[in-house]
Amino acid sequence: MVNTWLDTGSSGYANNHIEKSASQILIIRGDKDPLCSLADVTELAAIVKGSGILNIPFAGHAAFINESEIVTICLKRFFNHVN
Repeated sequence: MVNTWLDTGSSGYANNHIEKSASQILIIRGDKDPLCSLADVTELAAIVKGSGILNIPFAGHAAFINESEIVTICLKRFFNHVN
């Protein structure tokens, strides 16, 4: 996953722009997500300064849909703490 986000080729998802992001980001994943491992999001969070990880227990890949109440609460808290 991290290689996709950091792909500097024209087919890359975010190319190398993610490393240069001045914005703080909250990376959201479900604990049961088969596509996006905790190790991958931890590695991505280490690259983007000021980022955070929301790892939702028992949720899958679409955690932001299936656990929207938790996500909404955590997004509000994240935005309240962003500089």
